[in-house]
Amino acid sequence: ANSGTLETRGGAGLSAVHRGSRSDTVGRLTGMMAAASMAAMATLPANADPVTFPQLKEMVTNMGYTPTESASGTLFEISLTTENFNVPIGFEVSASGRYIWARTTLGDFSGEGDKAIELLKSNASKQPVMFWLTSANVLVLGMAIDNRDVTPEHLRFAMDKIADTVDETAAIWNAAE
Repeated sequence: ANSGTLETRGGAGLSAVHRGSRSDTVGRLTGMMAAASMAAMATLPANADPVTFPQLKEMVTNMGYTPTESASGTLFEISLTTENFNVPIGFEVSASGRYIWARTTLGDFSGEGDKAIELLKSNASKQPVMFWLTSANVLVLGMAIDNRDVTPEHLRFAMDKIADTVDETAAIWNAAE
């Protein structure tokens, strides 16, 4: 018998000579897969550090906006103007630092029944922005931004998506409509 080399069996092509137990084979395969996985991971680029609150504020300032910081120092707001609304958009870094929240407060929500259901259903077509109610029944529209490799383009997308959705959904959430 051969000792680990390939041999031809009855002209059916090459096959490995069986040697050792099944657990030996599984162990070797597991080791090879682990080594291949580590080699692949070594070639992946490292993620950039998450953006801090001061860096986020500076990035938005460099985009041409004038942020107004809250008294708590954990949130700042800028203002966008749409065809129908002045939309204040707040930014904050989550407590974990993993996300940046961009959101606008739409006021107390008095919608019931069909209006509330329509608002909830609109989340499916408006993603990645979403509506939610605070514990004080205040309606908020916003989105989470993954806090890795954040660019002004990411922030601009969030701002535009929030402002556009405010206009597009006013008939649902705006009591004056």
